[in-house]
Amino acid sequence: MEIIKERFQTTDKAVAGKLMSELTTAKYNKKVTTMQHHLLHMTNLAAKLSKLGMKVEDAFLAQFIINSLPDEFDAFHLHYNTVKDIWSVN
Repeated sequence: MEIIKERFQTTDKAVAGKLMSELTTAKYNKKVTTMQHHLLHMTNLAAKLSKLGMKVEDAFLAQFIINSLPDEFDAFHLHYNTVKDIWSVN
């Protein structure tokens, strides 16, 4: 039984690593998906990480999402950086 627990723990670490990599490297491409789908995908990745014990704070996720946007959203990115409020995904 202990061997099974160890294997599942190793699998969880591998899954968490894959999810974290996907979250940190995701880029929005309007030719492939909609903005809504991109946001849901990123939020879903964060939820999966939370289930594995790696909580992604809303402000951190909001920053990942903004960083994933292409250059055409630079004005939005600039506005986000100048506002004192901390945004969440909700």
